[in-house]
Amino acid sequence: MKKYLPLVGFVCTMLAFVYLTTVLLMQNIPLNFATWALWVLIDTSLLVSMVKAGNKRPWIMIGFATGATTIALIALTKLLMGITAMSWGNPETLAAVAVAIALTIWKFTSNNAGVVSITVAMYVAMIPTLIDGWTKPVGQDPWFWGVCAIACLLTYIGSPKTIAGRFMPALGTFFNGLMAVLAFRQFFL
Repeated sequence: MKKYLPLVGFVCTMLAFVYLTTVLLMQNIPLNFATWALWVLIDTSLLVSMVKAGNKRPWIMIGFATGATTIALIALTKLLMGITAMSWGNPETLAAVAVAIALTIWKFTSNNAGVVSITVAMYVAMIPTLIDGWTKPVGQDPWFWGVCAIACLLTYIGSPKTIAGRFMPALGTFFNGLMAVLAFRQFFL
């Protein structure tokens, strides 16, 4: 039973991204293609590093990479249609630098170091979102973050006790859970 928990986490992740995609389309929320392209790079790099490090069930990263790619394609479509503009600011620079450092570490060390460095880059790139969640919780979606935290927790519980299996879901449980709590505060402000 325990070995199926990462697959359940994948289903939760996909449901969270279907929900987020629906919200983004129905509410016509502007999307920055640069931001989402970076998330595709981060998620795909982490997926590949996890597989190379021996994770045979990287379901959670398949879910995150698929979700980020879907939203990036929506952002690109909006950009090409002139609905939104692409911008590059401090959050994108932070993410790009973190990813460049992580990929360099991975290239010159081991696959396990790649999992650790890219996971750290992922959550460094999330710092601006956490700051927004703290300073402006209104408009953040606690349900998306909460489901992602649950998906990461299920993956953590059901994964082998290796860096490739547990490092990302452990940090994912914490950071997505923290973001869910920060976003949930909007109901009490």
